[in-house]
Amino acid sequence: MKFNMKIGGKYLTIIAIILVFVSACERSIFSKKLSPNYELNTYIYEILKGQKWYLWTDNVPEIDPESVWDSREYFDQLLYKEIDRWSYIDTKASHDAHYEEGKYVGFGFGYAWDLQMNLRVAYVFPNSPMSEKGVKRGYKISEIGGKKVSSLMNSGTLSAAFGAASAGVTVSFKVESPEGEQQTFSIVKREVFEKSVLVHKVFTSDNIKTGYLFLKSFIEPTKAELKTAFELFKQENVKRLIIDLRYNGGGRLDVANYLGNLIAGNANTGKVWLNIVHNSSKADKNTVTKLDRDETGIDAMQVVIIQSFRTASASEIIINSLKPFVEVKTVGEKTHGKPVGMYSFDFEDMVIVPISFKTTNGSGEGDYYSGIEADFFVEEDLLHDLGDAKEICLKQALHYTTTGSFLGLTKKSSIIKPAISLYGLKGEIGAE
Repeated sequence: MKFNMKIGGKYLTIIAIILVFVSACERSIFSKKLSPNYELNTYIYEILKGQKWYLWTDNVPEIDPESVWDSREYFDQLLYKEIDRWSYIDTKASHDAHYEEGKYVGFGFGYAWDLQMNLRVAYVFPNSPMSEKGVKRGYKISEIGGKKVSSLMNSGTLSAAFGAASAGVTVSFKVESPEGEQQTFSIVKREVFEKSVLVHKVFTSDNIKTGYLFLKSFIEPTKAELKTAFELFKQENVKRLIIDLRYNGGGRLDVANYLGNLIAGNANTGKVWLNIVHNSSKADKNTVTKLDRDETGIDAMQVVIIQSFRTASASEIIINSLKPFVEVKTVGEKTHGKPVGMYSFDFEDMVIVPISFKTTNGSGEGDYYSGIEADFFVEEDLLHDLGDAKEICLKQALHYTTTGSFLGLTKKSSIIKPAISLYGLKGEIGAE
């Protein structure tokens, strides 16, 4: 999750004067050759250590900004690695395109591994290069760039095979549909719109109506999509919800708060939804967010969350912060474990995004660094569409909303699937 923290105007001018002073007076003490990224490195150090915006600021080592040429490497050396798996630097253009406009450069799909270690398409964004080839969830990807996926995995080059995140990059794919139809094609990366609500619908069983919402991200365009979905839920008088967050790596905190209001705000107006807690040096910045009414909101009495190891940050806030107000059950796998949030600090065409605060719910509960366990463990079924009542995660969730129990027991497979990184902006977007 993140907030924007832009330091500009007079304040930035003061900082700039300090940087010039340090550069002029102390350069010869540390280095004979000035790093080309000295100013950015110094700004990074100032944010993390000098101004103490980093949650673990007391653990930031004193490293001369001139001693490391690459700013990403310098930033990485300052981080508190015992806990921090998330702080990053990226270009401001890519960062703002994702969070503000819901856009990124890519092919328009996400992938996952099945229990047979096949790489399969997990979802496809509408009107994307991959969707235009007719590829859907469940398609097996056997070759990328003319090389077998198994070979790419063995050589550790799978991520690189998708190519750079630049418009115009062309990559070939060999895929196979669940019915066995194969096709080989090349597609070109371009700007893709990240639709957040890929599915929303209402299921009716024994006169019980359950709303289903697949939510991919928390970005600015998400708000309008959520409003449309909840207008349907309210019209259908839905009181039970299934929120599918299995591929949701987080995003904007204000959007997560909006979803909280839609689910529980009307019945719990004024009650504490979320606490934001900084380090002791920034305690005056701590805030409390309370639930508020929304005309599109429903008074949900029960929420079942579909989750996985890719469910992180703002998604985990939804799970944790709903618990004091409604019955919450979780289906799937243990979540990622990111009970912390970030601010973004602009420097010219770059953005520094450090972990800056931790979060707790209205009951003061948080610190789930090891993840949030699922109430009912089940490994997802990639051969049924999202929103298909036969898909195993949704099937279990629907059974609970109509009967109050899950179907039987499932055991975790002994197969260890390849890790999928959630680091940085690319990890949060979670798509190629």
